[in-house]
Amino acid sequence: MGILKDFLRLRKQSDRVKIMFVLGIIALVLLISIIKDVVTVYNYVNSPTEYELYGNLSSNIKLNELSQLEQVDMISLQADSSVRLRYKMKETDVSYISVSKEYASYVYGIENNKSMLMLYANKLAYKQMLKDLQIDSYYDSIVYESGEILLDYKGEDDKYTSAKVILVEELDNDRPIIFSVENNATLKAKAAKLRAYVSKQDMELMLIKELEGRGYSLCDREGIMEFQHNLDKTMLRLKYQFIICLMSVVWIFTLHKYSKI
Repeated sequence: MGILKDFLRLRKQSDRVKIMFVLGIIALVLLISIIKDVVTVYNYVNSPTEYELYGNLSSNIKLNELSQLEQVDMISLQADSSVRLRYKMKETDVSYISVSKEYASYVYGIENNKSMLMLYANKLAYKQMLKDLQIDSYYDSIVYESGEILLDYKGEDDKYTSAKVILVEELDNDRPIIFSVENNATLKAKAAKLRAYVSKQDMELMLIKELEGRGYSLCDREGIMEFQHNLDKTMLRLKYQFIICLMSVVWIFTLHKYSKI
């Protein structure tokens, strides 16, 4: 306590101590900001992501070469579909994607051997579907809280058949997503896109450059580039924060060294 009292007394009397105090506050604030930015960058680099791609889907050789890329963990043909769902006379149209059994098992941990239509939804999509079907948390509490719902869907012959929608809480919630699992033969006939899963991301966009160099284009290139731009700004801010923080610490030690206190 005596040291603290001496410091507070000297802070009022000495301009040098006042400067050291201000520099200390600056260094502390910058250090907190640096830690926050480092965590952001670390989480980005170590977080998995999925890319939707347009390109050559008919060449097995090209698809095999793509799957052999070091940064690509798994690929699948992707078909985009929509279906009309019905629950107690309430109906809604739902869009979903179809991926291969291997992809669903590896990326989502889903094993599907059922013959009926099985749709798997993240929280955003599931809650929106419940809202559209007017499934109330009070009157339909069992269905609402179970995380799965048995309903009917309208087939191509305009007849309704049983289907099940299951909530998968492990799915990312950046945007609503619903998917089903199809065999490769069906996907080959219906697919218009390719889906690639990457367990770790690179800040230099080397994988994206490699994919584009092979003739594939990103469906959400604009969004990815915008995110990359924000990440570059974070890295630049991190660089200058570190320099200023280091300079502040150096000045504190320098002032302390030549202090007459």
